[in-house]
Amino acid sequence: MVVAIDPSRNLYNGQPSLIARWLDDLGIAPGERVVHIGCATGYFTALIGHIVGQTGRVDAIDIDASLVERASASLADKSWISVSTGNGSGDLPKDVDVVLVQAGATHILDVWLDALGDGGRLLVPPPNRLGWRPRRWLVH
Repeated sequence: MVVAIDPSRNLYNGQPSLIARWLDDLGIAPGERVVHIGCATGYFTALIGHIVGQTGRVDAIDIDASLVERASASLADKSWISVSTGNGSGDLPKDVDVVLVQAGATHILDVWLDALGDGGRLLVPPPNRLGWRPRRWLVH
């Protein structure tokens, strides 16, 4: 089941079971540093924050300021999670363990690869176009 954020803009949070599979595939562990691009309301950011725990760090980014406000309010009690407005194409933290792009990416950006530390993982779902089968780009 897909969760609607703003149906008038055709904006959906994603299918929770699919995103859970991605998080599992990424092998996120306690204490890791994660960048979440396209965090929307912060629902999946909260799950990532729960996985990494207080010894980890999550930097969440979304281009929509109103969604960033909602995510910031929802995650305010979690000091290890930071939410900011941006498009995810620059000023990313360095040496992170995981970059998860949950936004409409058409290709992998060098800045995402540059943010990864040794052994870091990047997951970028390709755009969903008519006729495409669901798949993802996972770079180790």
